[in-house]
Amino acid sequence: MTQRREFFKRFFAELSYLKDEARGRRHFKLSDLWKLDENKFRQLKFRVREGVAVQYSEQDIRAKKKDDDPVFLCDTGTGQESIFRLMQQRLSVGEITERIAVDRDQKQENAFHEVRSFLLFLIKESVCIPANDICYEPDSQSEPDE
Repeated sequence: MTQRREFFKRFFAELSYLKDEARGRRHFKLSDLWKLDENKFRQLKFRVREGVAVQYSEQDIRAKKKDDDPVFLCDTGTGQESIFRLMQQRLSVGEITERIAVDRDQKQENAFHEVRSFLLFLIKESVCIPANDICYEPDSQSEPDE
């Protein structure tokens, strides 16, 4: 029964994407995340992928993916840990950036680059994925900086 629900959930999501794209609203792929401009990236919310178990210890945070060895995410007590914990609250990148900037008394621009860099690392490691979807126009892309 669960497999059937999951099938229909994905099927209707795909229909929605196709309908939007037929109307000229393009959805992004994970590889497009590196190309999104700052305003679009700030709208995103991320979540830990299904099948990934997060392991907390006194020293660090790791992610265990199925039969693989745990992947190191960050040390505890660091800014990256704060970003990871805020991400798990399903806050947008913009909201995470604001909190990090206020907590550290730093410029929004610097906080945004730190948040973006760490989240893209988590994407690259297949630890997290976007929890929401945004549409973007191809001309709103910027050059990848990684």
